[in-house]
Amino acid sequence: MTARDVDGTRAWLHRKGAAPADAGLAVIPGSRGDFSFLVEPDPSCGHALWSIAHGAGRKIARGDARAKLKPRYRHDDLSRNPFGGRIVCGDEQLLWEEAPDCYKDAAGVVADLAGAGLLRTIAVLAPVVTFKTSLGKPAERQTPGGRDRRERHALGRRRERR
Repeated sequence: MTARDVDGTRAWLHRKGAAPADAGLAVIPGSRGDFSFLVEPDPSCGHALWSIAHGAGRKIARGDARAKLKPRYRHDDLSRNPFGGRIVCGDEQLLWEEAPDCYKDAAGVVADLAGAGLLRTIAVLAPVVTFKTSLGKPAERQTPGGRDRRERHALGRRRERR
């Protein structure tokens, strides 16, 4: 949170889904199959609460990703990006959840922000290697004891054999 003076009144600004526009250069990431953008936000953009988008944003929910994309892609299709870069990911579900088709076009998002006078593009970045990890797994994949379903299932099978 950031304290701000808004029309002479002290207020607190909490950003959810946004990055500060008054903290210098920023990166607006695309997906692993899209460009990312180094941008210079306009620090005087009070009409946008001194904020810019912090990424391209999702267009397919995580829970729907695999079912929607499985008819169009094979697992191997998701291990490279359109730029020839590699995707390193040991979690099958995460590989589908983070597929490029799950995200909006980053260039369109940046163009909209630039058109609104909130930033200017400094550089366009292409992903070479993308590393995805399932450390810090989502709560729905963990049990109260901290083990995910696969670990719990394997542990249960070992106990049954004894």
